Amino acid sequence: MTSVVLFMNNVGHLNSTVFNSDSLSSVTSLTLTNNGITDLSPRALHAFQQLINLKLDGNHLAKINHTWFSHPEKLQNITLYNNSLEAVDQADLSNFTGLISLNLSRNHIHTISRGSFSALHKLAHLDLSVNRLMHLNPMALNHLKFTKVRLDGNPWDCSCGRLLFGEFVVFLKGLQNASCLENETAVTCSTPAVLRGRPVWNISCLQLDVFVPSTTPHTPVVGLTIGYPGLIFLIGE
Repeated sequence: MTSVVLFMNNVGHLNSTVFNSDSLSSVTSLTLTNNGITDLSPRALHAFQQLINLKLDGNHLAKINHTWFSHPEKLQNITLYNNSLEAVDQADLSNFTGLISLNLSRNHIHTISRGSFSALHKLAHLDLSVNRLMHLNPMALNHLKFTKVRLDGNPWDCSCGRLLFGEFVVFLKGLQNASCLENETAVTCSTPAVLRGRPVWNISCLQLDVFVPSTTPHTPVVGLTIGYPGLIFLIGE
């Protein structure tokens, strides 16, 4: 047996006794979609010794945890489409070193910590579309080399007064030039209203008629042009 597809309703917490059979050790593909799963116990999927592909779409998971698995480093494809993740940090993903594809689309992600994907050297595709990202520190993704990335469908704040916005624009342009920014025309500003609908990677603050300050409190900044004409880099005082 190499593939398991499970259909259940309103599972809630999936404990470590549900999958407890030696016959599962050869399974490489596991699908647990739309099962109402809210969390998994440590070792809940430990029986799947050779697991490569995992689909957990349409559940209510707020986290992914390497303790669910016997060999998290063997996983190559994980889909967590349409769950309840709000944040991603380095500890969540550091053990999934074999990942090639990671789909986190249609969650509630608003925060991605610096270095979150630094251990994923094989990652070829990352889907962060349709989340709640308003801003993103480029250092959260800069470890990824030649990874195809989706960032569309997020409510990007393009206020030129936002800390690191200039660096983010440069980062997006780099992805675009490398043909790594998928669905690029849909990576658009949500705020401020004057920029709504414009591609984030096409914003040049020095060309705007009005300097639009960020509505989110942050450390006071001053605008400087450094090395990239038409872009503002922001340095805290």
